[in-house]
Amino acid sequence: MGALSALAHYFSRREVELLVEELSSYHRIQGSPYLEEAGRYIRDRLADWGVEVEVYDLPYSSEAPPTSAPIAGWFVEDGYAEVVKPKRGVVSSLREAWTAVVAHSPPGEFEGRVCYAPTYSHVQSCADRVVLTPDWGLGTYIRAVESGARAVLVFRRNAPRGAYPYFGLFPLIPELKYMRIPALTVPRDVAEEVVGYLEKGEEVVVRGFVRSGYRDVAYARVVEARFGRGDGEFHLVAHYCHPGATVNDNVSGSVALLAAAKALSVAIGGGKLKVYLPLRFVWVPEHHGTARYLRKVLEEGRTVRGAINLDMVGERQCRTGSALNLVRPPIVLLSRLEASLYAKTLEALPKAGTFSSPAEVPLARFSVVNYESGSDHDVYVAMGIPAVMLNQWPDKYYHTSADTID
Repeated sequence: MGALSALAHYFSRREVELLVEELSSYHRIQGSPYLEEAGRYIRDRLADWGVEVEVYDLPYSSEAPPTSAPIAGWFVEDGYAEVVKPKRGVVSSLREAWTAVVAHSPPGEFEGRVCYAPTYSHVQSCADRVVLTPDWGLGTYIRAVESGARAVLVFRRNAPRGAYPYFGLFPLIPELKYMRIPALTVPRDVAEEVVGYLEKGEEVVVRGFVRSGYRDVAYARVVEARFGRGDGEFHLVAHYCHPGATVNDNVSGSVALLAAAKALSVAIGGGKLKVYLPLRFVWVPEHHGTARYLRKVLEEGRTVRGAINLDMVGERQCRTGSALNLVRPPIVLLSRLEASLYAKTLEALPKAGTFSSPAEVPLARFSVVNYESGSDHDVYVAMGIPAVMLNQWPDKYYHTSADTID
C-alpha cells in the first residue's frame, strides 16, 4: 500500500467538515486574541490525537527581518453604519459579516455627509465628511485622516454582490499615531447605490461606530506537530489567520494539514507507515508568524531542507473558476521536493480514461507556475530554503464574506 493510499484510509469527510466549521468560527485577525484562541484550538486537537506538539508564542512587537516588522495588537467587539438620508438603510454591520470592520480599525463614532473618492487623489477633498472609496490602502486611510475625514467606508469593485470585502490596516507600532477614525467595509451593490444618489446630486448622510481597541501584548502563536527524528527537516505549512466565517483562505489549508496530521499519526500507530525523515507540520499567522518562527528554528541550530505551503487548497473549481497551481521556488532553489510534489499531486487527483486509450487524465485543472510571491513560502525562500506552494487561483470569492464552505 502506498503512502497516499494508507493516509486516505484514515480521512473522514464528516470530521473534516466539523474541523472547518469549528476553526472558521474564530475571527482570526493577526494581533487579535481570537487568533491566539484559534491556535489553542489547533494545539488541543493535535494533543487529543496523541500528536507530539510544540507551541511558540512569538511577540508581534519583535522584529523579524527580512520579511516582518512589528505590528500592533488589536481586538474588535462591534461595528455598524447606516444611511440616515435620503432614506434609512444598513450599509455595514459586523453582525452580518466579520469582514465588515476593517481589520485594525480604531474605535469611534461618526456621522456626516458621504464624499465619494474614486481614487486616492480624490480623498484630500473629503474634509469633515465620510469617505467612500474603492481605492484602499494604508496610504488612502492616512490621507483621509490627514484631510480631516470623519470615517472611511471602503468597497471592492469586483466583489460578489452582497459580499463584504476583507481589508486591513495592520499598522506598524510607529503608525498607531495615524489610527484616528473608524474604517468599515461596504458591499459593492450598497456602495453603488450610494454613489448613484451622489451622482444625482442628492446628499447622503451616514452614521455609525466601531468598538475596538489596541493591545499592548499580542502573540503570533505558531503550532508545530512533530513526526520523525533527526536533522534536515521538511516543513508542511499553512497559515490559519484571516476573518471569522471565511473558509478557503485559509481554513482549507489549515484543516488539510490537521486531517493529514491525524491520518499520519493513526497510520504510524497502526504500523501502516513509518516516517524516516523529520517532518514538521506548522500552523502559522501568515508572514508575521512564519518569519518569527523560522528565525527561531534556525537560531536553535535546526536545518530545514524544504517546505510545502498549503494556501487556499479547498475549492470547487466549477464555482470559483480556479485551477490548482503548484508554485515553484526560484530556479536558484531548485530541488527534488518540487518534482516529488508534482508527481504525488498528479497521483492524488481524480482521473478518468480518455476517449479511446487506456491513458488517464486529471479531472481537476492543474498547473505548474513559476515563482510568485504572496504567502508563507516567501519567508522560506527569503532565507534560502526551497519552498513550494499549492494554491487554488483565481477565486472570485477571495477576501470576501462570500468565502464560505459552500
